[in-house]
Amino acid sequence: MTQTFRTRGESGFEWMMPDAEKHFISMLEIDPEYQSLSKAMIIRNKTRIDLSHVLDVGANIGLWTRWFARQGSKLIDCFEPMVDNLECLRANVNDLPMVRIYDVALSDQPGTLVLHTTHDNKNGGAASIDPFGELRKQEDHRQHTVGCDTLDSLGLAPTFIKIDIQGAEPLMLAGSERTIKSHKPGICVECDYPDLDPIKLLESWGYEVIERRKSDFLMLPK
Repeated sequence: MTQTFRTRGESGFEWMMPDAEKHFISMLEIDPEYQSLSKAMIIRNKTRIDLSHVLDVGANIGLWTRWFARQGSKLIDCFEPMVDNLECLRANVNDLPMVRIYDVALSDQPGTLVLHTTHDNKNGGAASIDPFGELRKQEDHRQHTVGCDTLDSLGLAPTFIKIDIQGAEPLMLAGSERTIKSHKPGICVECDYPDLDPIKLLESWGYEVIERRKSDFLMLPK
């Protein structure tokens, strides 16, 4: 089951969302562009960033995907493993010929991952490997087995990668080292790890933090 929500942004675009979704609706009512301050980091550094081939890792329903298309991206590869989100993502970007959708998570090896959500799934962006075990403390939480692959196995040559995958960043990066080191894309990554291990790993690969907004880090190769 799905629902629609017409936002004040992007000329009143009507988003298709999973029926239980509440989080994104409340966010869009406040900020019709959705995460506009994080997107502004990219705009401020646009002379140093190439958005021609973007990977939207954790694409969800396409809130960032459509924004990348409006910035002139020529190719956008979306990675989204959750079935309910996928249905909505396909509907929300079906007018964008530059978008390709991969119905898998990115990880350190091909196979499957178990993702966890709250029982009501009101936040479709919160599916997580649950690295700190918070969801698993809830007796009625849900588990979802999804397919996964490595970025390095796909032969892509991205110029920019947006990563928002709720704690799976270390797994994704472990399977992306060759691609990132070879093509040196700009990276915007959400990192909620207290010790910032994903950020430190990228820094060890020759990246530096250009800007930070809360848990969103914009990183470019030195």
